[in-house]
Amino acid sequence: MQKDTLYLLDPHNSDPAYPGAAYYCPDCIIMEGLLASYPELAGKLDIHRINWARPRREIVSLLGEDNQGSPVLILSDSGEGLDGVQHHDGHYFINDRNAILHALARRHGIPGPHP
Repeated sequence: MQKDTLYLLDPHNSDPAYPGAAYYCPDCIIMEGLLASYPELAGKLDIHRINWARPRREIVSLLGEDNQGSPVLILSDSGEGLDGVQHHDGHYFINDRNAILHALARRHGIPGPHP
């Protein structure tokens, strides 16, 4: 994995647990806003928008069934010095919204969130 990879729930896809209702993931929509505000991130990250339904096979194949929540940032290295880094089967990842925001700022040259 050469780039950091960001997995988000597709805001235009519905949660099968709530048929007929439209929702977005609050943490993912914050990431979407960040991507819209700093479009240069799209060239620095591999971004995957996935369906709500579980199991989320693409994430499970990398991070295991216990770590299929989204958003999740899979790091291209060990993420030394970053908060919230976890490890599974050779992959380092962050699945906490605030830790992802700080990691994106530190690793990809965008401003960080206001303290």
